[in-house]
Amino acid sequence: MLLILNFSVACIFDDQGRVLLQCRNREGTKWGLPGGLLEYGESYEEAAMREVEEETGLAVRLGKMVGMFDQYFASYPNGNAQTICALFIGTVIGGTLVSDGDETHRLGWFTPGNQGTPKLFNEQHRDMLIAAVKQAELSS
Repeated sequence: MLLILNFSVACIFDDQGRVLLQCRNREGTKWGLPGGLLEYGESYEEAAMREVEEETGLAVRLGKMVGMFDQYFASYPNGNAQTICALFIGTVIGGTLVSDGDETHRLGWFTPGNQGTPKLFNEQHRDMLIAAVKQAELSS
């Protein structure tokens, strides 16, 4: 089966220029930006804000969309999918950082490009982080 999946992601920077990353598995190998699938009838903006809050405990305000990342493919148990993802830069406006242990096993603030920053789990997330860092640099 071939699917087209729509995702929305937020790249959240703190006042020190660090980015919030989410580890999605217990082994610590699936790090990425917080976000997820759109629900029926939901906008990309609504999905990004909902997913960030569900996965991190933080409420965010979104800036303009950085871009759509749509040339990526993934294999799932039920078939293959093209993953289309909207990327936003987000600013924390409330909440408490918390890992739910289900979708999120760990959260951390990392300096992009630093040796201590974990490798992101797929090319799409790596490309999105690069684009978000460039956009943040242009905006400052």
